[in-house]
Amino acid sequence: MGNKFLNLWANVLFNCYISDLETCFKMARTAVLRSLDLRANGFDIEAEVTAKLLRAGYRPFEVPIGYKARSREQGKKISWRDGFIALWTIAKVRFSG
Repeated sequence: MGNKFLNLWANVLFNCYISDLETCFKMARTAVLRSLDLRANGFDIEAEVTAKLLRAGYRPFEVPIGYKARSREQGKKISWRDGFIALWTIAKVRFSG
């Protein structure tokens, strides 16, 4: 549910359609990625990269992937707190100069 809300939040703020903000697989030219001035050093990196690409006018092309979620016992590290950090990161990028 949290990822669905993050997707909706990004879609509304950037007037776009993203089906999976937190997918982790992103490709772009090196010059584009270097121009983003990335600051995140945790799970919020996904939100920051996507938001900064959208702010710069790039619209992602999504390719369906297969995925099987891990349990906490298998090493899943993300929690609901990371979702709030991602929400803040998206808003901060959207409304910053």
